[in-house]
Amino acid sequence: ITGPEVVLDRNELNFGIAQHLLRQGLFSLGETFAAEARLEKEESLVGPYRDLYRVLESLQNHDINPALEWARQHQSSLEVQPSSLEF
Repeated sequence: ITGPEVVLDRNELNFGIAQHLLRQGLFSLGETFAAEARLEKEESLVGPYRDLYRVLESLQNHDINPALEWARQHQSSLEVQPSSLEF
């Protein structure tokens, strides 16, 4: 089977792999991968996923306070999103 040649940008590929690991909650592995791949702004890559899992864990424990605090902290960016939710 032949087809068009695919050219991969190594940084974009590494960034996608790191994001996948972090989305899965594999923080240690994702952080190690990002550091070894020398991805720029490693903490800005990891931080949002840590926040996500912290909020999800709190919600699973019937504590909505971290979710409300996150919404307050991100209110200005949430207000510009097309959403019917109140922020």
